This record gives sequence, C-alpha cells and structure tokens, in this order.
Amino acid sequence: MWTMVAGLLLAQAASGQDANQPKEKKDGKKPAVTVPPPPLVPPGTRPPAPWIPGAPLPVPQPGAMMAAPCPGPFQHMNGKTVVFVANDAMGSASLYDNLREALNETRTCVIAQNVNWTRFIEPRKNYSDRDGQRAAAYRLSCTVLAIRKDAPAARIVFMGHGSGTAVVLAAAEMLPPASIDRIYLLASSLSPCYYLKPALCASRCGIDAFYSREDGGLESLEETIGSTDGHFGPTAGRVGFAVPRLPVFLGTDKQKTLNPDVQLYANLRQVRWNMEMTGVGQGGHTSFLRLRFLRNDIVPQLVLN
Repeated sequence: MWTMVAGLLLAQAASGQDANQPKEKKDGKKPAVTVPPPPLVPPGTRPPAPWIPGAPLPVPQPGAMMAAPCPGPFQHMNGKTVVFVANDAMGSASLYDNLREALNETRTCVIAQNVNWTRFIEPRKNYSDRDGQRAAAYRLSCTVLAIRKDAPAARIVFMGHGSGTAVVLAAAEMLPPASIDRIYLLASSLSPCYYLKPALCASRCGIDAFYSREDGGLESLEETIGSTDGHFGPTAGRVGFAVPRLPVFLGTDKQKTLNPDVQLYANLRQVRWNMEMTGVGQGGHTSFLRLRFLRNDIVPQLVLN
C-alpha cells in the first residue's frame, strides 16, 4: 500500500502539480478554494468551560479587559441642589423665570428645572385637570428616582404655585420615604383638608406652605369651580392646611393615644402673608412670585441647606 502512495506522489512531483492544490476541471477553470475560519480560541489555550445555570459566574482573570461602567445622565447633579418648579394653571413660567434670575444673582450651584404639566390653553381646564396633573407627577417621580440612582448626594426640592402644588404633592406621594429634601407650596389651590402625610414622609425637611387671606384670585375660584382636588369652600392658599392636633381616644377606659399624624405634621411650616414681608405685594395670588420675595426668603434657604 505504501508503495502505491509513494508512486502517486512521485508521479505528481514529476508533472509539477502539488498534492494540496486543487485539480483543474476539464473546462480549464480552477475550483474555488475554501479558507477555513480562524479558531475562536487562540492556539495553545483551552476553550472556556460552559456555564451551568445556577452556578456562580466565572471570575475574570487578572489583566482581563473589562468594560468601564457608563456614567449616568444625571451624574453631574451629584452634590448640587435641584429645584423642580411647577407653575399654576395659567401655563406661564413666572415662578421659574424669577427663581432662575434670583439664583443667577447669587451665583450658587442650584439648578432650576421647569415642570411643564398644562395641556390646555384655557386655564380653567388646567385648573381641574387631574389626569394631566397625575401624568406630570408620574414623570417627575421617575426623574427623581433616576437622579437618586446617578447622583445620590444631590439635594432635590419641589416648588409649586397654585394648582402646580397638586403636581408636586402627587409626585412626592409616588416616591419612597425621604426621597426629596424639601417642598415649597405657594398659594396652593388645594383644599385645606388635603392629606399631607404621604408627602411629608417623602420630604426630609418637611413642607413650607405660604398662604394669604387677601388672595382674590383663589377667592373667585372658590365660588365658581372650587379647589383643584374638587372641594367647594376655602382653599389652602387662603386659610392654610388643616393640622391634626387633638389626640385620639380608644377603648372604654378613655385611654389617651397620640395621633401618629401629629408628630409628622410638625414638619409642616405655614407662613401667612403680612405687611412686614418685603417685596410680596398686597397679598394677591401672584405676590409670592415676585423676584424680591424669592431673593430674600427662598434662595437663602436653598443655598444654606
């Protein structure tokens, strides 16, 4: 057998044709040469063992190339104060514009973000648009969670005016406890009996509510539409929010049990308009939007905290 193979090799060598070269066809064309794909594993190394479900993941070897984690889109906010501003049903950005101007004067590391939530041209429709307010609150809560993931040291503040207070409070109710740092409510159009416990749980430093008895804009809405949350009567922007103060008596032995909401409502600070306030106007619905009030009363709190 070996004699026959040697004879064939000698015959090919005599004819000048290599044994590894393909033979020519009768028509004179050579067949296509197929090149084998390169090996997946470099020569001299073992292929990795297959991973079994339930087994621990393989530990990367020293010196192996590992992809660096991608920075989040909100990483630049870490260590800074971010204020989300929700304007009233008019759709104007007066509060946002004046706050930005006051912050630019102080040259502080405070970022102001406008929350666009109005969907209609007519302000009365936006005033009672609960679906639009809840939708904007959901988007705001998702943004806060994303910021907390990328920038855990960021300080997040909510600020709302008029019916915009319904947006910031609804967003705070959707967040876990201690997710934001402070809430400002300016001339809120909600009813005084609005339950603030979920929002107080979400805010580390509580809520600051500013109201005025001389708010003629809210007074006219109380007589025609009512409050933003659907109650007729005075609004919290004129008389303030109701605060539980009395303990609860349970059982036949008249055992006194403290209402758990009393301690939580201690973080609610309500400020009524008075003549001594500088730059607040005459106590109307837009008095708390004035630049002088934001510069003297709101911005120092944002900077110091």
